[in-house]
Amino acid sequence: MPTRVAARITSVSIPLLKPVKAKASRVNSYATALLRAYGVYRQSPKGLYQDEARERFKDMELRAAGSRRGIWAFTDWDALPDERLIERLEEIELSSAVQQSKRPPADGSINPNTANKEQLEMIPGIGPSTAQKIIDARSVQAFDTPNDLLSISGIGQRTLEKIQPYLVFE
Repeated sequence: MPTRVAARITSVSIPLLKPVKAKASRVNSYATALLRAYGVYRQSPKGLYQDEARERFKDMELRAAGSRRGIWAFTDWDALPDERLIERLEEIELSSAVQQSKRPPADGSINPNTANKEQLEMIPGIGPSTAQKIIDARSVQAFDTPNDLLSISGIGQRTLEKIQPYLVFE
């Protein structure tokens, strides 16, 4: 049977239903999603803005945790700091991986005749539609020089100058 917790924000009462064995760290993300669904991210009729609504919700969450009510009654308080540390380290690792994937390629490392769409999109100035146009154009005739790319709509002289250091023609 799920535990029922009610959060009262301004004049709207938001019921939160949680399974008994859910992680305590997930409560805030569920609640934030519900707050968004109920429009708390705009100013409420009583003048409450999103930051204040978040802080009030955090206060209610702390009160529930302190009194060990609802889902907090089933929390393993000894393991919680370790679980939160693991969660933070995973977030850091994930954001690092995302940043590395967005990094531009090394100079002269992408051949527009053989690169896939994702590799072409890594070149600064080349988006999804331009990458697809390059792929479509090379199926008709291979590119021998950088100037051959000027035949593609969306690539002008300025864009060509910007992307040329990343290209290699073999």
